[in-house]
Amino acid sequence: MLTLLRLQFTSIIATFTDFLITVVFTEIIGLYYVLSTMSGAVSGGIVNFLLNRKYVFKISGSDKLANQILRYILIWLGSIGLNTVGVFLVTEYLNVTYIFSKILVSFIVGISFNQFLQKQFVFK
Repeated sequence: MLTLLRLQFTSIIATFTDFLITVVFTEIIGLYYVLSTMSGAVSGGIVNFLLNRKYVFKISGSDKLANQILRYILIWLGSIGLNTVGVFLVTEYLNVTYIFSKILVSFIVGISFNQFLQKQFVFK
C-alpha cells in the first residue's frame, strides 16, 4: 500500500512538471499544443523515472540502471504516444480545450498504462 501511495505522489510531481511545460510552451512561447504536449511528457517522464527509482522503489547505485532505463523508455514512448495522440483526438474531435484533453488523457494513461507497467516491468 505504501508503494502505491508513493507512486501516486511521484506521479503528481511528474504530472505537474508535464503540465507546467505544456502550458508554458503553448501559452507563453507559442508552440503548437501537440508539440508542447510531447515536450511536457518528456519532461514529466524524466522526473518520474528519477523519483520512482530513488523514492518509490528505493533503488540506488548503478545496479540494473541500464536495464531499467531501457524498459522505462519502452513504456515511456508508449505513454508519450498515447498522451500525444489522445490529446489531439480529444481536442480536435470533442472540440474541447487542450488543457481539458490533457487532464482527461493523462489520468487515463497514467492509471491504466504507466503505473501498472512501471511496477510490473520497469522496477520489478
